[in-house]
Amino acid sequence: MEHLTLRQIESFLSVAHSGSISRAARELYISQPVVSKYVREVESVFGAPLFERSNKGARLTETGVRAYAEIYLIHEQYRLALDETISRISARERPTLRVGCIQESAVRGISENVCAGVERDFPGMRIKRG
Repeated sequence: MEHLTLRQIESFLSVAHSGSISRAARELYISQPVVSKYVREVESVFGAPLFERSNKGARLTETGVRAYAEIYLIHEQYRLALDETISRISARERPTLRVGCIQESAVRGISENVCAGVERDFPGMRIKRG
Protein backbone atom coordinates (compact mmCIF):
# COMPACT_ATOMS: atom_id res chain seq x y z
CA MET A 1 0.00 0.00 0.00
CA GLU A 2 1.30 3.40 -0.91
CA HIS A 3 1.56 6.06 1.76
CA LEU A 4 -0.50 9.22 1.43
CA THR A 5 1.09 12.41 2.63
CA LEU A 6 -0.72 15.12 4.52
CA ARG A 7 -0.31 17.39 1.47
CA GLN A 8 -1.98 14.79 -0.77
CA ILE A 9 -4.85 14.44 1.68
CA GLU A 10 -5.25 18.21 2.05
CA SER A 11 -5.15 18.68 -1.73
CA PHE A 12 -7.83 16.04 -2.27
CA LEU A 13 -10.07 17.59 0.41
CA SER A 14 -9.54 21.11 -0.89
CA VAL A 15 -10.47 20.13 -4.45
CA ALA A 16 -13.55 18.33 -3.12
CA HIS A 17 -14.59 21.39 -1.07
CA SER A 18 -13.90 24.01 -3.71
CA GLY A 19 -14.89 22.01 -6.79
CA SER A 20 -11.82 23.32 -8.57
CA ILE A 21 -8.17 22.35 -8.79
CA SER A 22 -7.20 25.97 -9.43
CA ARG A 23 -9.12 27.25 -6.39
CA ALA A 24 -7.64 24.48 -4.25
CA ALA A 25 -4.15 25.49 -5.40
CA ARG A 26 -4.79 29.10 -4.40
CA GLU A 27 -6.20 28.05 -1.00
CA LEU A 28 -3.20 25.80 -0.32
CA TYR A 29 -0.61 28.25 -1.71
CA ILE A 30 0.81 25.69 -4.12
CA SER A 31 0.73 25.47 -7.89
CA GLN A 32 -2.16 23.95 -9.84
CA PRO A 33 0.07 21.26 -11.42
CA VAL A 34 1.17 20.14 -7.95
CA VAL A 35 -2.45 19.87 -6.76
CA SER A 36 -3.30 17.89 -9.91
CA LYS A 37 -0.36 15.58 -9.25
CA TYR A 38 -1.41 15.03 -5.62
CA VAL A 39 -5.00 14.25 -6.65
CA ARG A 40 -3.77 11.74 -9.26
CA GLU A 41 -1.62 10.10 -6.58
CA VAL A 42 -4.62 9.77 -4.25
CA GLU A 43 -6.64 8.32 -7.14
CA SER A 44 -3.80 5.88 -7.79
CA VAL A 45 -3.99 4.62 -4.21
CA PHE A 46 -7.73 4.03 -4.56
CA GLY A 47 -7.34 2.58 -8.05
CA ALA A 48 -10.21 4.64 -9.45
CA PRO A 49 -11.02 8.18 -10.55
CA LEU A 50 -12.26 10.22 -7.60
CA PHE A 51 -13.21 13.32 -9.60
CA GLU A 52 -15.01 13.99 -12.86
CA ARG A 53 -13.05 16.85 -14.39
CA SER A 54 -14.47 19.35 -16.85
CA ASN A 55 -13.87 22.94 -17.91
CA LYS A 56 -16.36 23.86 -15.14
CA GLY A 57 -14.34 22.22 -12.36
CA ALA A 58 -13.99 18.90 -10.57
CA ARG A 59 -16.88 16.92 -9.12
CA LEU A 60 -16.55 13.84 -6.90
CA THR A 61 -17.38 10.50 -8.48
CA GLU A 62 -19.36 7.91 -6.52
CA THR A 63 -16.07 6.37 -5.41
CA GLY A 64 -14.80 9.87 -4.64
CA VAL A 65 -17.74 10.54 -2.32
CA ARG A 66 -16.99 7.37 -0.35
CA ALA A 67 -13.27 8.17 -0.27
CA TYR A 68 -13.99 11.75 0.80
CA ALA A 69 -16.00 10.62 3.83
CA GLU A 70 -13.17 8.43 5.10
CA ILE A 71 -10.29 10.76 4.17
CA TYR A 72 -12.08 13.64 5.89
CA LEU A 73 -12.37 11.59 9.10
CA ILE A 74 -8.70 10.60 8.92
CA HIS A 75 -7.69 14.24 8.41
CA GLU A 76 -9.80 15.32 11.37
CA GLN A 77 -8.24 12.59 13.54
CA TYR A 78 -4.80 13.83 12.54
CA ARG A 79 -5.71 17.46 13.23
CA LEU A 80 -7.21 16.61 16.62
CA ALA A 81 -4.22 14.43 17.48
CA LEU A 82 -1.88 17.28 16.63
CA ASP A 83 -3.88 19.70 18.79
CA GLU A 84 -3.90 17.18 21.65
CA THR A 85 -0.17 16.57 21.24
CA ILE A 86 0.62 20.25 21.46
CA SER A 87 -1.52 20.57 24.58
CA ARG A 88 0.01 17.52 26.25
CA ILE A 89 3.55 18.48 25.38
CA SER A 90 2.86 21.87 26.91
CA ALA A 91 1.55 20.05 29.99
CA ARG A 92 4.43 17.50 29.78
CA GLU A 93 2.09 14.53 29.40
CA ARG A 94 2.55 11.65 26.99
CA PRO A 95 -0.22 11.90 24.35
CA THR A 96 -2.37 9.02 23.13
CA LEU A 97 -3.98 8.83 19.70
CA ARG A 98 -6.95 6.47 19.42
CA VAL A 99 -7.62 5.34 15.85
CA GLY A 100 -10.56 3.43 14.45
CA CYS A 101 -11.86 2.96 10.93
CA ILE A 102 -14.21 0.83 8.89
CA GLN A 103 -12.97 -2.49 7.57
CA GLU A 104 -12.52 -1.60 3.86
CA SER A 105 -8.95 -2.49 2.98
CA ALA A 106 -8.10 0.75 1.16
CA VAL A 107 -9.31 2.88 4.05
CA ARG A 108 -7.67 0.66 6.65
CA GLY A 109 -4.39 1.02 4.72
CA ILE A 110 -4.71 4.80 4.68
CA SER A 111 -5.41 4.83 8.42
CA GLU A 112 -2.31 2.68 8.99
CA ASN A 113 -0.28 5.05 6.79
CA VAL A 114 -1.50 8.05 8.78
CA CYS A 115 -0.61 6.23 12.02
CA ALA A 116 2.86 5.47 10.67
CA GLY A 117 3.29 9.15 9.81
CA VAL A 118 2.13 10.23 13.26
CA GLU A 119 4.53 7.73 14.89
CA ARG A 120 7.37 9.06 12.74
CA ASP A 121 6.54 12.74 13.29
CA PHE A 122 5.61 12.40 16.99
CA PRO A 123 7.79 9.66 18.50
CA GLY A 124 6.48 10.21 22.03
CA MET A 125 2.87 9.52 21.07
CA ARG A 126 1.13 6.28 22.00
CA ILE A 127 -1.25 5.00 19.33
CA LYS A 128 -4.14 2.74 20.28
CA ARG A 129 -5.81 1.01 17.36
CA GLY A 130 -9.26 -0.41 17.59
